[in-house]
Amino acid sequence: MTPRLATDPALLHSQRALHTAAGNREAAAVLAAEVCAALGPWESCLAWATDWDVWENQEDWPRFYAWRGGYNERRSLAAVPGHLFENTEAGELKTFVAHAIECGWDMSLLPICNGSPTGIRIRISHDEWIAIDSTQPVSFAVAAG
Repeated sequence: MTPRLATDPALLHSQRALHTAAGNREAAAVLAAEVCAALGPWESCLAWATDWDVWENQEDWPRFYAWRGGYNERRSLAAVPGHLFENTEAGELKTFVAHAIECGWDMSLLPICNGSPTGIRIRISHDEWIAIDSTQPVSFAVAAG
């Protein structure tokens, strides 16, 4: 069973955008930049992988574990499915999100500012959609193809 976040009744605005970036490294990188820009300002952001091995032929595990090894993390994605990024690591967050999109993983992005959620949640699906739930409307349009 895929883990799910509890519903947050404060997130009154919801939008979903389709994409075709899975399996395409360049398009995934462009889309990841758009997704990360939609997060708005944040101090830390949890990137939580909730499902993988859906499109096994598109997954690049050696690249993922090389990236993860740069953080001295040797445990599997199943053992540690999330990574907490500080705002000084915004580029690394984009890299991780791009990898998830390219590989067809499900992921939730949960940004925090001043110790509290920022009012934005982003979900990425292996079914090639991005969902943004927020307290205020968020401008988001998919340009990646």
